[in-house]
Amino acid sequence: MKKFILLITLSLFTTPAYTANFIEYGFTPSHVHALWTNIHQSIVKLSEKYPLEVQEAIKNIPPTTYRDKIPADVLNETNIFTRKLNSYREYYNLPSIDLKSMETDSNVTPSTVYVNSGRLQDALAYTISTANPSQEISSLYHGKFIEGKEPRDVFSLVELAIKKLNILIDYEKSQH
Repeated sequence: MKKFILLITLSLFTTPAYTANFIEYGFTPSHVHALWTNIHQSIVKLSEKYPLEVQEAIKNIPPTTYRDKIPADVLNETNIFTRKLNSYREYYNLPSIDLKSMETDSNVTPSTVYVNSGRLQDALAYTISTANPSQEISSLYHGKFIEGKEPRDVFSLVELAIKKLNILIDYEKSQH
């Protein structure tokens, strides 16, 4: 519950220009990893409205292991995820999510990635409530915190989420 309140607070008080004067909140890659675990749970929940073969395809995608990733790499990958989520949201006539990018890689911290990712989690929860109104979403905000995660671990989760969204987008395309 504390994470949920913090996430909502950060979302409410970070304006579209937050990247210009970004405050370091002290989040670590482990915090960001927990949030992306929530996002994965959200995508699995979203997939429950689809045929079993789509659900199984999403659950069976293996993660890729990476080395030498920095927070800027993760932020760039979240921007790709954002574009994919926006593509999916078009099927439900939902507005695009607009996250601001950092001007230089050296300005990107795990806190930057956390705040952007939190906004994506909120947008995904809203997408779920629109695409599948009977789906309960409060449980999607309880990620497991695992100490010692690094940017490469988060990058792997973001990339995996992109692959999962691609499956949903491909299915939606086939139905329209």
